[in-house]
Amino acid sequence: MSDNHTRPRLLTGDRPTGPLHLGHYVGTLQNRVRLQHDYDCFFIIADLHMLAEEWTRSPPWLPAAP
Repeated sequence: MSDNHTRPRLLTGDRPTGPLHLGHYVGTLQNRVRLQHDYDCFFIIADLHMLAEEWTRSPPWLPAAP
């Protein structure tokens, strides 16, 4: 498939801070739905705390060390 028209790209993300609420809808979600028609959108879940926190115990999804 050849397409000479390239749409601009949009990279945006959120931190997982809890259940969705009206503030999420008005603040970001409504705008993202509108922008997806004009941009190639990429969405991420950014959880820096997860990546930067020192583990005191292994998370349940991590296999046990031999």
